[in-house]
Amino acid sequence: MSKRAIITVTNDLSTDQRVHKVALTLQELGYDVLLVGRRLKNSVPLERTYRTKRFQLLFNKGFLFYANHNIRLFWFLLFRRFDLVWSVDLDTLWAGFMYSKVKKTNLVYDSHELFTEVPELSNRPFVKRFWTRIERKIFPKLRTVFTVSEPIATHYSKKYGVHVHVLRNLPLRKDVKHSLALVNKIILYQGAVNMNRGVEELVLAMKDIYHAKLIVIGDGDVFQEVERLVLVNELSEKVQLLGKVPFEQLDALTQTATIGVSLEKGDSMSYHYSLPNKIFDYIKNGIPVLVSALPETTKLVKQYGLGKTIESITPQKIAVTLQEMLSDEQELLRLSQNCKIAHQELNWEREKEIIISLLK
Repeated sequence: MSKRAIITVTNDLSTDQRVHKVALTLQELGYDVLLVGRRLKNSVPLERTYRTKRFQLLFNKGFLFYANHNIRLFWFLLFRRFDLVWSVDLDTLWAGFMYSKVKKTNLVYDSHELFTEVPELSNRPFVKRFWTRIERKIFPKLRTVFTVSEPIATHYSKKYGVHVHVLRNLPLRKDVKHSLALVNKIILYQGAVNMNRGVEELVLAMKDIYHAKLIVIGDGDVFQEVERLVLVNELSEKVQLLGKVPFEQLDALTQTATIGVSLEKGDSMSYHYSLPNKIFDYIKNGIPVLVSALPETTKLVKQYGLGKTIESITPQKIAVTLQEMLSDEQELLRLSQNCKIAHQELNWEREKEIIISLLK
């Protein structure tokens, strides 16, 4: 009988590239993989080489959603046999941890961020205390933990006395042959459209950027505000909002870009130490980047010569920096070539060896 693994998330599975890559890696290790998330009204059909399941829940946000999801997940787990539970982020950890205790099975915790330090919890002290309490109860008892950057791993290790492995969200290796788009210049943002990610400032910057268009791919808490900004500032001709796009379709859109942006603000510890996967997707497709001057992103961009960093996330500064980049086509071509070279090292085929060496 083959080994069975379950990966648990709270999203609808369609845009989560990291769990897809983890599932493929577990398949390589001989696991029969089931990926479990939730179904939303706009969820698209999935075609994967592993099994998937989406819960239809009574609630879709807030405390009741998380409680509903974890209770449903625990009962789903309880009456099935799994040799490995891969819990993604704190919002699925309780169910996975309780199952691992009851069934004496292996548990992996994959933390994609400093969950209790995200901006969405900064003005919600009760909710933050709730998640912090769960983390404090469970984290010291974990044996195998992954996270996305070295500073986050160090933070968790110091706080809970548990060794945390760094598993960056690198893309699958791809040989990119297309040339950088310099005729119809496109600035691209892809990822969650949430607070403190600089999307609103980026949209407003387009008022002072000429001969280029902004495409925003993704959805999130401030998506409606971004839509409002586009309408109020009469930017519909310069800004296109595509909403969620399944990751299978993402590369084709990314390859049309001239510059990729990642403008997380460092106000929260989670964002300050983040290493957004969108940056690696830009790199894979040979797209020069403009990123926030945060510790990990700055180190990455400078090490490989991938683009520019920006200290102040304001519409004026964003506009000036992007206009400078767009006006120097030879420099853009040089940066694009650096991205393609960097991708030969920054890819999942190398990074997955961390999982393989631990689980074998």
